[in-house]
Amino acid sequence: GAIYASEKNDRNTCKPCKEIDGRWICNTDDLTALFKLYPLTGYIDRVAHGPRGLEIADYKDGRRRTDSRSKAEKKRQVIIYAAGLPLIDDPEVERFPRPTDAALIYTAAGVVDRYPVTDRAVETATGWLKDQWDALRTARTTGDFPVNPSELCSWCPAVAMCPAGLDAVERRARNPEKSLG
Repeated sequence: GAIYASEKNDRNTCKPCKEIDGRWICNTDDLTALFKLYPLTGYIDRVAHGPRGLEIADYKDGRRRTDSRSKAEKKRQVIIYAAGLPLIDDPEVERFPRPTDAALIYTAAGVVDRYPVTDRAVETATGWLKDQWDALRTARTTGDFPVNPSELCSWCPAVAMCPAGLDAVERRARNPEKSLG
């Protein structure tokens, strides 16, 4: 697996992590360590038996975007969910192995996109997650937060303090069928 590093040892750092030259290192073979250094929150819509085994699914009620960027983002989302599913540590939640597939179910279109949850897919998706967290940590250190308004601005807890985000939300409200990106 790939090696990931964090500048900071805090409550998210775990036992498999090692300090090397002032950086905390973990190996992605231990995804528990990875998700403690690079946490995320998501909502898993469904876990069920699919055509090839255990499948994690995310329902999408909007239109199915066919551009490669949108497809890659949605695929990455469900692969990350699939990688994290076995790591949920909650006595109220059933323990699951890693799913064999991840599905995006577009309810309005009646279309299902399925992706195999391979080691390579997990490494690629979790590598992206790590890169996003590293960029956020760098921005926090430098104070430089580049603006990237999108449909997701309405989900951001800082949207009220972000003029570009507010503008994106208002444009989306005026024309919900038109993509901002």
